[in-house]
Amino acid sequence: AYLPYLSPSDIDGATDIVDLPYDLDGAPLVTGDAVVYSAGGGTPVGGLVDGGTYYVVMTGPHSFRLAATKCQAAPTTGGCPGAVLQTIDLTPSAATGRGHSFVRQGTQPPGDPARALGIRVLTQAPGTVYGVAVVANNSDEILAVGASVAVAATAGVGVAGNVNVVTATTDAFIGRAALVNADNTGAAPWQSVTVAAGGRFRQLMVGAAVGGGMAGVAVNAAVDVVTLHTRATIGDAAVVRAADSVLLNAQGSEDITAVSASAGAGVVGVAAAVATIVVHAQAHAVVGANVVIDAGGNVLVRADDDTDLATFAGGLGAGFVGVGMGVAVVSYTKDTRASIGQGSTVDARAQGFSDLFGIPLGSATDTAFPTATQRGLAVVATSSQDGFGMAVSGGGGFVGAAGAVNVTLVPGDTIATIEPNV
Repeated sequence: AYLPYLSPSDIDGATDIVDLPYDLDGAPLVTGDAVVYSAGGGTPVGGLVDGGTYYVVMTGPHSFRLAATKCQAAPTTGGCPGAVLQTIDLTPSAATGRGHSFVRQGTQPPGDPARALGIRVLTQAPGTVYGVAVVANNSDEILAVGASVAVAATAGVGVAGNVNVVTATTDAFIGRAALVNADNTGAAPWQSVTVAAGGRFRQLMVGAAVGGGMAGVAVNAAVDVVTLHTRATIGDAAVVRAADSVLLNAQGSEDITAVSASAGAGVVGVAAAVATIVVHAQAHAVVGANVVIDAGGNVLVRADDDTDLATFAGGLGAGFVGVGMGVAVVSYTKDTRASIGQGSTVDARAQGFSDLFGIPLGSATDTAFPTATQRGLAVVATSSQDGFGMAVSGGGGFVGAAGAVNVTLVPGDTIATIEPNV
């Protein structure tokens, strides 16, 4: 199988030639053939319109220029009196994303690859830091596909498995007994210290199994075990000074989808599908024990973690005896913690240039936690979970049996604390 996408770098802006990195279904393209362009969720190439129909002027087996009409692409074709070759000026630098595509007219474009295959382009958000910045960022994007098909005259057994075990640790820290701006004489008034860790995990798992024959048996399992640690830390006994603000931030996010399907058909048809996701996610922003933080502006200690999980499991058995089973299991354990350790001294004079935004007010509505701006010291821990599980099954025949099980386990802690003697 191929990925039917091209990036703007596959288009030469000087010659306006598109170098297609994949084969179109059917016979090779010839000059005058119609194609449909899709930007795949990004900004279109300059000169083209998302969803527009164009006509190719072939320059090679997989390369072509584009014309707005068939007569402009192939002026010698019958019915084009007086037509001249005229191609479109392309500006690939105007495009964004890497999910662009061309397909034959009458064929459905593949769409946004972020939705279809989990392919995404991450663009780092720029910012300005005055002073000291200790930053660690990690992003994981995983697509896993497993499939099997077994068909035989007597017994067909199809077994497919998709098992992923992932551990990722993202640490940003100022070490034990470190001195940061210990002598702050002459510091600019906007001087700050930032310690930030960001971890982002996204995965799509798809598994399918088909068995057919006198006895058709299909079994499929998609299993994901993910352990994520995102930590921003100022170590014990450290001294950190800033003329403006000291910011400590740990932010994690998880987005995981698992799909498992199976089908068995025959005189006896048996199908079972299992989708399981187990996540252990930790986001910690920690000021250690006996730390000194002296800030002319604000001090923020913040930990945040957002989780989106979805599982789909389905089994269909058909025959004289048909048995189907679907099982979906979701378990996510979360530990989101923001803390200032025992014996620490924190001075946040709130005389800096900016406010702290998005500080929760300690109340809740049906859809959100209201927030406000603040100056001074804030210790904040926030966590959100959005889970969906579906298990379906079907059994058909003289004897039909079906069962579906959906299990969701959500233990977790969200803690913001200032320890004694601070």
